[in-house]
Amino acid sequence: MSVSHLIIPLSKACTVPKNSTLGDAVIKLNQNRIGLIIITTNNNTKLHSILTEGDIRRLLTSGQKSFSQLMGEPIIKFSNKEPIAVSSNTSVKDLIVCMCKHKIWDIPIVEEDNSLRGIVHMHDAVESFSQFEK
Repeated sequence: MSVSHLIIPLSKACTVPKNSTLGDAVIKLNQNRIGLIIITTNNNTKLHSILTEGDIRRLLTSGQKSFSQLMGEPIIKFSNKEPIAVSSNTSVKDLIVCMCKHKIWDIPIVEEDNSLRGIVHMHDAVESFSQFEK
C-alpha cells in the first residue's frame, strides 16, 4: 500500500516561498500547527528546503542573535537544503522505516520532478500500517 492516501495536502501543510523571513514562517507554522515548514519555489509547487520546529528552537536558544533580529532573517539562511522526501508511490512500510532511520515526524511527498504533493505525518503512517497488518 502506497502513502498516497495519507498525504496532507499543501492547503493544510505549512509552506512558505523561499524569499520569506523566519518570522513569516513562524507565523505560518503557528497557524497550521504542523512541525515542519516547507520552503518552496515556483509558486509553491517545488520543494526547495525545510525547517522544523526543533531547528527554530535551537536557533532561538543559541543566543547568537536577538529574537527580533532572527525573525527578520531570510528563512533559507537556516533551512535544510537537502531534505529527506519520498514519492507518493512509496510504501507505508518503507516510509515508516525512512522516518525512523532519520528520526523525523513529518516528511514531504514529491513527484519525480520535485513537484510538491504535500506531507505525511508519522502518526498517520503508523496508524495506517497497523490497520493494514490486522
